[in-house]
Amino acid sequence: MKHIKLFEAFKLDKNIQLIIDTLLEEEGYDTWPEFLEDQSLGDCQGIVASVSRIIKANKLKGFKSIFGEIEIIDMAHDESDLGKIMTHHWIEYKSDILDFSKGTLQEFIDSSDFTSVYGDEDALDFKAIRTTVL
Repeated sequence: MKHIKLFEAFKLDKNIQLIIDTLLEEEGYDTWPEFLEDQSLGDCQGIVASVSRIIKANKLKGFKSIFGEIEIIDMAHDESDLGKIMTHHWIEYKSDILDFSKGTLQEFIDSSDFTSVYGDEDALDFKAIRTTVL
């Protein structure tokens, strides 16, 4: 199985790349974009649970699992969605929002940001409700 090395494309930390590679292998996907495109609204909880398990199994440090709300704040998207608030699950690492389940929000994210594992903070306002240190 050949993976695109997001580490090189996005200058990812080796721990983030390990999570992505493990997630793709466990879920049976060849590429990160394929994994994202196959996600649906509501899949974020299961994806973040899988990521949390990978983090714990590899004893990676500095990660937090976040449950919270996101608000659509980008005017470039459908104006009827502006201000829409939804619950979402994501990971925080070194103060960065990592959105391994970004595909669940694909209709609200600029396509140029879609394959980055980092949260699209230009389009979405992330507000944590519950934080779990992993």
